[in-house]
Amino acid sequence: RRNLGGKLGSAVVKQLKIETLGQLSSIPLSVLTKEFGEKTS
Repeated sequence: RRNLGGKLGSAVVKQLKIETLGQLSSIPLSVLTKEFGEKTS
């Protein structure tokens, strides 16, 4: 189980209410792009 770290990891945890890379991998790219912008996603 890996947790998300750094500034981006903190933003991801807060905005998407997830805590692990496994959870992040299940989120569609379109959602990540909408939340964090094309450069970041």
